[in-house]
Amino acid sequence: MKRLLFAAALALSLALFASPTQARLFPGNDNDRPMNTVESVRRAINDMIVQFGDDYPDGEAYLKELDALEKEEPKDEAWEKKFAEFRRKALLALPELDDLELLVVRSSRLPAVGDDFMTIDKVAKEGWDAELGILSDLRSDNPQFKSIYKPENTRPILEPELNWDGERVMFSSISEDNKRWAIFEINVDGTGLKTLSPTDQPDVDFFDSCYTPEGQVIACSNAGKLGLPCINGSDPMANIYTIDPETKKELGKIGS
Repeated sequence: MKRLLFAAALALSLALFASPTQARLFPGNDNDRPMNTVESVRRAINDMIVQFGDDYPDGEAYLKELDALEKEEPKDEAWEKKFAEFRRKALLALPELDDLELLVVRSSRLPAVGDDFMTIDKVAKEGWDAELGILSDLRSDNPQFKSIYKPENTRPILEPELNWDGERVMFSSISEDNKRWAIFEINVDGTGLKTLSPTDQPDVDFFDSCYTPEGQVIACSNAGKLGLPCINGSDPMANIYTIDPETKKELGKIGS
């Protein structure tokens, strides 16, 4: 049986399937976080050695090969192609990937919130090319992407959360009702799209949600209208709320 897991599509696609010109720095990355450098691949290989042990038997050999690649000059287009081929070989060496499907967001850019205390209101609400889908055949030359949902009006898809049953997924996007951030849910077969959070207030966002075992939803929101004291209250502060997904009503604030 195929296993369906969630992963951030950009991390996956850039780490495994990016072209050589994409390998160094993704142009949509507003925070300029380097991806697919020799050092980032070295960290990934070391992590896989620790996590998977005997299931990743060639890890040490990959590190030696990477060391040799790093010393090669010049770092021209031919080297970039060679590095991309090595990266794909080393990071796709787990047999478990044969039976794995990933729930991913394929996007033209990465969200850049800024400082970690800021809320999602700093993220652009338009100008995206985002699509929720399932990625399979991960170790083949042509991984397959099956679309689940693509928003209209160039709106984003952020913070996907797969349900316990593996049949539904929540995510943050922009509501048509109040043009604010809201929590959405859709079945993994692409049916049943619905909004789970309140959308009746013109200045309230809900985002970054998770399911609870009791069937409720926990989400962040600026509904408390509190400002961050460390910057003199000039930016909103997120509170944590429970939501009844059937009625879209807040059940109460549980933290800040």
